[in-house]
Amino acid sequence: NMVELAQCNGVLLDGPTFRNSPRFHVHPVQSENIIIRNVSIQTQWWAQNGDGLDLAACRNVLVCRTTVDAGDDAICIKPGKIGPAQAAGPSCRNILIADCTVYHGHGGFVIGSETKGDAADIAVKNCTFLGTDVGLRFKSARGKGGLIRNIYVDGVRMGQIDREAILFDTYYEEGTPESVAGGKEEGDRGEAVNELTPRFRDFSIRNIVCLSAGQAILVNGLPEMPVRNITIENSYLTADKGGMLVDADSITILNTTIEPAHGPVMSVDQSSNIEL
Repeated sequence: NMVELAQCNGVLLDGPTFRNSPRFHVHPVQSENIIIRNVSIQTQWWAQNGDGLDLAACRNVLVCRTTVDAGDDAICIKPGKIGPAQAAGPSCRNILIADCTVYHGHGGFVIGSETKGDAADIAVKNCTFLGTDVGLRFKSARGKGGLIRNIYVDGVRMGQIDREAILFDTYYEEGTPESVAGGKEEGDRGEAVNELTPRFRDFSIRNIVCLSAGQAILVNGLPEMPVRNITIENSYLTADKGGMLVDADSITILNTTIEPAHGPVMSVDQSSNIEL
């Protein structure tokens, strides 16, 4: 990792450029009260594990006016284990990402795949993603655990997104999200719920404009733990394919235009309480 700030309190990064790290570029860990502004992070699009900015078990964070061009996750929240000096509670909390631009990356804004430490009260506002693999990417898997809740996204512009504009994926690293979601009816139909079962719920996603994506929306929950209470509203998404909801509960898509080049606007499977 190029810059790792471990168990720090009171951090300001204002103005520097970080380029071509062998791994993560900026990596605060178990730290609190952080401001990152006017920062530029640049690496090649093919840089494996070349994450831009990763916030691991961090609280009270402002990231603003920052530009990321990454080989892996661009701006990522990693809710892992809290530090010995941190109070109990969600390991990632009270985080604002605002006025940022992302060019390449495996997700413009990402939460996961480490989710066992829990995350809550995170906002993304007025950001632009151009040329990322995925736009908004929320990922985990069985055994990675954690409750991810109270996530607010408002005002994101996207273009040239290779895969999904909005993705909830609880089968991380088990194949492409679309292939896993499409094949579940023939295979996986649930396991026992435990403390390491990932839970995504209570997301508000508003005022999204995406011009060109592989797929507009993909929500792929677990049979034993659907993705719950997600609202997408006042948005406009154009994509090669529309939306797919699998093992989802209480999903509301309101005042939103989805324009797929091929196939249905929305496909729903093994889901309930869906409002379009």
